[in-house]
Amino acid sequence: MAGVGESVDGYRLVGDLGADPRGAHFRAVDAGGAPHVLTLVSGETARTPGFRERLERSVALSLRVSSFSLLTAVDADPWAGTPWVAFRDAGHAEPLSERIAGGDLLADRELYRFAVHTATALAVLRDAGIVHHGVTGENILVGADGAVVVDRVVARAVESTADGRRSLLTPQQPEPGRRGGGRGTGADDVFGWAATVVRAATGRSAFPGPIPPETAARAVTGRPDLEGVPRPLSSVLESCLVHDPARRPGAHRVLAVLLGYTGEDVRPDLGELHERSLRFGTRKRWMPLEVDLGVLEGGFRARAREVRRRVAASEPENRGELNLIWQPPAMDGGDGD
Repeated sequence: MAGVGESVDGYRLVGDLGADPRGAHFRAVDAGGAPHVLTLVSGETARTPGFRERLERSVALSLRVSSFSLLTAVDADPWAGTPWVAFRDAGHAEPLSERIAGGDLLADRELYRFAVHTATALAVLRDAGIVHHGVTGENILVGADGAVVVDRVVARAVESTADGRRSLLTPQQPEPGRRGGGRGTGADDVFGWAATVVRAATGRSAFPGPIPPETAARAVTGRPDLEGVPRPLSSVLESCLVHDPARRPGAHRVLAVLLGYTGEDVRPDLGELHERSLRFGTRKRWMPLEVDLGVLEGGFRARAREVRRRVAASEPENRGELNLIWQPPAMDGGDGD
């Protein structure tokens, strides 16, 4: 397998990013000097029956999506002696898991922005019919520009191997819907997203326990421990961490709520949500807004701006029955971020 200083089909490997069961990861530059991240698939993975065909399909899916919040494939050769996949570069971002291991948790605006950007990535993937299969701290990069979700192209190609193996990667947080060995769904992605946001805010599992089996059991039967998660997020996360996948909101709806669309809003277009997410927290302020708890289950009904004006002009009477999210105020003649 090639190493730093060598070239792979026109990509020069310039930095070692480590290895995992999928293969070895490098910083690389193409012939024009543009930076990339390149994965060289391990021999064991490449020899898995049917893997190369699945990798080809997985790469084709990744090439269909584009978002500031996703680290997607831009080039690949599944049929090379050592299969490889090149991704766009994420700059100086680091894995969330490494940052948390150093004791540097996310809080305040940075935490909210992390939640918005990662939810955006899932919404974009689901819109393209793609299940991520592993939303964890190892697969999310955090940097000055926000959070980027790594599209698990290689791992996804291993998900449905002929012998029934799920993945060569071990998720940080068990997903109740997958313990029977079934393939992941969008509901599992939402569960993993919420568990990862909890870990980003607190440094611990959403279902803490002294041993992994107890953690798994609590994820099936218990309620998540959201102590330390700010109220603007906790109710949204709790709705995503319920045991029954059918009761979890979709990624599109989660993102809409995070961006301030209330339970009576029209269903926002993904393009609109994507643009608002890109601008979130970069120029204008956010402020808390209280909305009905049914926002993630009830759907969108009335026009957004009319509802926002009505909510802004009134003060809810029963704060204990309401879910807190943040709503960007209109400033300087435009929508907030």
